[in-house]
Amino acid sequence: MTVHRADSVEDLLERTQVVITATTSPEPVLPEDEGLLAGKHFVGIGSYKPDVREYPRALFNLLESVFVDTEHALAESGDLIVPLKNGWLRPDQVSTLGRLLAEGKSPTRGKEQTTFFKSVGMALFDVCASKLIYENAVQKGLGQRITP
Repeated sequence: MTVHRADSVEDLLERTQVVITATTSPEPVLPEDEGLLAGKHFVGIGSYKPDVREYPRALFNLLESVFVDTEHALAESGDLIVPLKNGWLRPDQVSTLGRLLAEGKSPTRGKEQTTFFKSVGMALFDVCASKLIYENAVQKGLGQRITP
């Protein structure tokens, strides 16, 4: 894996397709520039409080839907509270990732479509991800057994 240093957030957005934010910033950390945000996948794992927001209004202008880990995100995260309150996002545009998986259909996403997953931290996802990583490691003979 190669790591590249970006000189600015704009430079980063020009070079990447997936953006993961994990801040407690009270103000958006990304620019109010639809051109830099379009066609990317965003994952927000910070902003777990009502007065904390990582994403600018420009992002919500680009989204058809938003996926969340739990419906509690609608009342916990400023990244959802503010857009819903201001009409940048409609409640019918928000769906849980669980519902998406239960329906068994993949969301349609064209190359130019912008997508957003907002997490406020659901332990069940951590357990499921850990189990998958563990099973893949065992299957590939990776890791080491630790005895108590």
